[in-house]
Amino acid sequence: GGAIIPTALIIHQQQQTINSAFFVPETEKQTGKTNITKGVWQWPYETQPYYYSCFKEDCRKGHTGIDLGLGGGTPILAVTDGVVVSAGTNTSTFGIYAIIDHGGNQYVLYAHLRDRFVNPGDEVEAGQQIGEEGTTGNASEGNHLHLGLSSSPELTSFMYGSNTVDDPCLYIEGCDCDKQTVNTRCLDPGHVGPQ
Repeated sequence: GGAIIPTALIIHQQQQTINSAFFVPETEKQTGKTNITKGVWQWPYETQPYYYSCFKEDCRKGHTGIDLGLGGGTPILAVTDGVVVSAGTNTSTFGIYAIIDHGGNQYVLYAHLRDRFVNPGDEVEAGQQIGEEGTTGNASEGNHLHLGLSSSPELTSFMYGSNTVDDPCLYIEGCDCDKQTVNTRCLDPGHVGPQ
């Protein structure tokens, strides 16, 4: 005969098999909203920008994206390949904006642009300039980019109260908004960012 394997070892091996079947690597974010590998997007700027407001920051309840900036007129770049699904002007909130379908149930809003160089239906590549940083809409912090992420392409899905938004910082390589000194209007009312 064969060797006798203790019952406890068999149960342990079966449990490991079950656990591995449900194991999701820590590098994946699967919230039911978006399904993206962390840290695979590039910055929407040629160099790392300043952080102004993080996603759902305590002092700004319901902030549905991250606010970044390098100064008015700075080129804004696509974080990854995609197709523009919506673009226009919303004077009450996001100003001049573009929404790009980056695949994987991920729609990214680029808002408060000074100018926009893409239109619905345009295909974009990672790093392609899609606009310029600006102050359009309710950009009360001065020149900056509001970068939002949603599982829905509708402009309203990027607004306060939406249950489809997610934190875009999680997916940008090197983005660590929560650990940075963030200059926001609630921490430093006089700060309006680079002009």
